[in-house]
Amino acid sequence: MYRVIAVCSVEPNRKETRTEKMSIPILFANFNNANRAGRLRLNCTSSIADMENLQLQEGIIVIVTDEESLQTTGTLVYSQEEDSWMVKIDWDKIDHC
Repeated sequence: MYRVIAVCSVEPNRKETRTEKMSIPILFANFNNANRAGRLRLNCTSSIADMENLQLQEGIIVIVTDEESLQTTGTLVYSQEEDSWMVKIDWDKIDHC
């Protein structure tokens, strides 16, 4: 996947775009471990291990997978109430691998 990161004018009336490859982090998630709001908790051992090398911040798009049959994309959020990282997903867009 690519995204436009800059549009610059090289010559008058000519635009050039530069792209860079995006890498979306893949995290393990137990799809049976959701809170009342339907957000997946990232508090199991495999999830924590996957997050060790990430610079965590709210709003990052991630791929969550149970490494067997389910996968989807979501947005990383932090729950103050549960003192834990979670992923907000669309439950209607889960892929069955």
